[in-house]
Amino acid sequence: MTPPSDYWREFWVCCLCGGTNTYDFAVDRPQWVPEPECREKCYCEHCGCTWRDRAIGFGVLHGLSSVSGPLSERTRDASVLGLGVGDSVALSASLAATFGYTNSHIDRFPELDIRAIPPTLAGQFRFVTCSDVLEHVLPPVEAGISGLLSLLSSTGFAVISVPVDYPAFKENYPGLVGWQGSEGGVTWTDEDGFERHDESPTFHGGSGDTLELRQWTAETMEDALLRNGFSRLERLPALPSIGVPRIPDMGCWLAYR
Repeated sequence: MTPPSDYWREFWVCCLCGGTNTYDFAVDRPQWVPEPECREKCYCEHCGCTWRDRAIGFGVLHGLSSVSGPLSERTRDASVLGLGVGDSVALSASLAATFGYTNSHIDRFPELDIRAIPPTLAGQFRFVTCSDVLEHVLPPVEAGISGLLSLLSSTGFAVISVPVDYPAFKENYPGLVGWQGSEGGVTWTDEDGFERHDESPTFHGGSGDTLELRQWTAETMEDALLRNGFSRLERLPALPSIGVPRIPDMGCWLAYR
């Protein structure tokens, strides 16, 4: 007689590339429980995307009311214009192959500072993706949120994520106008011209300027989005079958113009 297995397996299909992946379950756990670091990990075995990449891709489909299979199996529709704000390679490649989408960066071509949107881009996009960026935008962050709104067409929406696993909102560098890495930390200048030094700055993973400038909570993020012009918010639902399980403090929204 075959001994009972000490685990069982659940299959899920990546919503970006369509690759089949698995969650393994120990017999003493009723269901797979994502770890907190899953936000930046939980990689797809095929395209290498993270949970956060899949959540943003799912958010685009959900906002378009078109969740019908992975992005890789959809016919490209260049009439649906989208703009990424610092998206990962895996996410931007999938969106560019599916829609009339372009990614942008704060520090390299194609460059875009969401605090200062060029008039030629205003109102041009059906969707904008802004994944874990608003904790890094130079103050006032309200200018960045208003910039995201200004990019959207009248029926547009933004898919926005930020880490929200903090007890309260905190602006780490009040009045910051610029900063640079220095030996033993970060040197930064405030709006009054005073130079200060932080010996223990927090940097997040990813490329570009990843210094943590502020800490959000879900409530303060939602308040900031609504105060700066978005008409309606929807917290992104979980959908484990496509690689978007609910993890602690998801911090993902659809924000409608």
